[in-house]
Amino acid sequence: MQNKNNILAPGVIDELIAPCQPLSPDSSRDEVISRFSRLRENAALPVVANGKLVGSLHWTALHSTPGPQAEWSVGKAMQPQCPVILSGTRLIEASRLISERKLSLEAGYLAVVSRDGAWLGMVRTNDLLHWASRFWPGYQRYNHPLSQLPGSVPVHETIDRLLRRDKLFVVVHCDINHFKCFNDTYGYARGDEVILFVASLLQSHIDREADMIGHIRGDDFVIVFQSPDWFDRCEAIERDCALRAPTFYAAMHRAENGITAIDRQGRKRFSPFFSLSLGVIQVEPGKFRSHHEIIAAAAEVKQRAKSTLGGAIYIDERSYSNPDASGPALRN
Repeated sequence: MQNKNNILAPGVIDELIAPCQPLSPDSSRDEVISRFSRLRENAALPVVANGKLVGSLHWTALHSTPGPQAEWSVGKAMQPQCPVILSGTRLIEASRLISERKLSLEAGYLAVVSRDGAWLGMVRTNDLLHWASRFWPGYQRYNHPLSQLPGSVPVHETIDRLLRRDKLFVVVHCDINHFKCFNDTYGYARGDEVILFVASLLQSHIDREADMIGHIRGDDFVIVFQSPDWFDRCEAIERDCALRAPTFYAAMHRAENGITAIDRQGRKRFSPFFSLSLGVIQVEPGKFRSHHEIIAAAAEVKQRAKSTLGGAIYIDERSYSNPDASGPALRN
């Protein structure tokens, strides 16, 4: 029986539809360039004619379509294949399709259509992943159980998708310094509070429409930045962590600016307040082949950041295309 108010049942894909004006076959090249510059997480955009979904335009078609640029058009450059999902599909079912690789994440969006092919809107794949990681128990293997942030699988998929786009982006490996001493002194429950604080801190300093945070294990996080001001965001993360960290300690430890304790070898050691080490990889077109290489490189430069006293941002100079614009190799 149809609801007289025509209200969709809870938990369907339509609830995640984001504002999006689709392309038309007649859209100009300048308009397409403008749209891709604003929707940085999208590798492709839907094409709609007379209210019907007719195809998808990948960003590479701006440059790879044969023929003079003056004759370029969306209608000629688009592909008929498009990532489509039916209106009314349950979010649990959509999440299952993604986990089983039956829905592609490469385009950065899913086109929502009615059964007769009418265009209804666009769902960003990051929004669907976020929903799945929070609300679908079957997706937990893709999601960290404590922070509920996306785990390694969504992070790796996002990196590989951006590599296929052949554009510049930044991967940051974030690790909590002196966390073990805090955990040993205050217990695992308090340690979990620190991890949740860091997860929240990182989320507060990203552009949710362009960037992604993953919680890959323990006290290790990965940020995938497409924001051009990523370095300023990293500095803000370090600054705010330094301001908040002392509040997690008892008065006696705040007075000493850290914890003096006996380690497992029976030696007295001092550990300052926890801080963050950020290892930065600037991913340039053609420099890396897969997420495996990028994650390994980010972990390596994160270790270099940890070798300094206090929180630090370490930028890998091997992927350093514009030092003046991005900051020095090491900041602490």
